[in-house]
Amino acid sequence: MLEKIVVPVGGEEKVGEIASFVSSMVSKRHFAVHGLGIVDIEGIVASLSGAPPGAIGMADEAVKKVSSSEKGRLKEFVTSMGRHFERKKITYTFKVAEGDPRDEILRRCIGSDLLVIHRESVFSYSREKESHDFFADVISRSPVPVLLLAGDSSKLQGKTVGVASDFSSDAFHAIYAFLHLGIFPGSRIVFSHVSTGEGPERRFAPYQAFFQLHGFENVEEVILKGEKDSAIRRFVETENIGLLIIGKRGESKLMEYLFGSLTNALIDNPACSLFIHE
Repeated sequence: MLEKIVVPVGGEEKVGEIASFVSSMVSKRHFAVHGLGIVDIEGIVASLSGAPPGAIGMADEAVKKVSSSEKGRLKEFVTSMGRHFERKKITYTFKVAEGDPRDEILRRCIGSDLLVIHRESVFSYSREKESHDFFADVISRSPVPVLLLAGDSSKLQGKTVGVASDFSSDAFHAIYAFLHLGIFPGSRIVFSHVSTGEGPERRFAPYQAFFQLHGFENVEEVILKGEKDSAIRRFVETENIGLLIIGKRGESKLMEYLFGSLTNALIDNPACSLFIHE
């Protein structure tokens, strides 16, 4: 059951989109949202360290001045997001913290049920775009499921949720976490898995029954063929998937090392928004 969502904010541009998305996840809004802004102290120090001698004066004072400015800017962002939630009558609290953005996000996840983060958010000071490593690290270390917003989140209004499964325990845990939270009730579920061409496919029926047990009546199966990454991207486009459920790492660690992780590829270049859990 969904009770608390952590939503870090790195800029004002996506605040309204994030708030609208979170508000639409469940019909009964008996949950609280915790907005988080983060002042990247290490990033500020690093950016000031390259300044010409005497141009800034006392380094500590310069850091404090820039940090104070960043804190004010981020407070505006999280406050602005709060107004969106208040209009929806959703309980909202916020915090502007100082520290490493990754560590602060993960620390605030303790005791929450879901982390919602936008792929285009920027949390590191003086960077034009957040790196892939940032999101991959946060997702891999998160103690709670992560909903990574990407692309056109309004596609979820069509209520089509995809599943990328290799029948591993990670994939099942991601499905279980999604169903446990009770988000996007009544959505069309499209369960996909890649055909290996090596014999009969594993049975879909138990997964279909599992979704139906949780109130999802429209559950379909799609068998994909070909290379996994391109097959999943075609699947997302063809079926108009707004959200894709996927495990953190479906393959064995050896296979992931040898051939790469589908999840990491999708984090780096998302075909749609992702629901990820291990």
